[in-house]
Amino acid sequence: MCVIIDTNVAQRVLCTTDDPDYGDLHSRLFAANRNQICLVYGGQLLREYVRSSVIIHLIRLLDQTGRARAISDSLVDSETQRVIAEGLCISNDEHIIALARVSGVRVLCTNDACLQDDFRNPLLVRKPRGKIYSRKSHKRMLNHACR
Repeated sequence: MCVIIDTNVAQRVLCTTDDPDYGDLHSRLFAANRNQICLVYGGQLLREYVRSSVIIHLIRLLDQTGRARAISDSLVDSETQRVIAEGLCISNDEHIIALARVSGVRVLCTNDACLQDDFRNPLLVRKPRGKIYSRKSHKRMLNHACR
């Protein structure tokens, strides 16, 4: 399965092994077995990750082990401009919607309510619709294959 991790929960997901909501996601990202999860990033999200030396270090480790996949910044940035032009987002995270569109990833890890609404909006993220991972009870989402 592939997932986009918003910066508002990146520290909890990537740096904490026993977080009550994100511990299962962390374990699957850093797993040594076949049940791995792949983090997808690019564009503005990468620029946000770079602000934290700890987060970017962990992203590089995931990259080296094949558990993270970079999407071209130029692809994400140009799609972000299209999302902004549509004017449908209620959040200020058009870059996350753009990343989902260009990568095909439909699972987002965030606790931002406005971004959750945007990601579930079928006018913004379509076929298949976006899903939100925001607490431990969502862990069954982690069993689906990466697109």
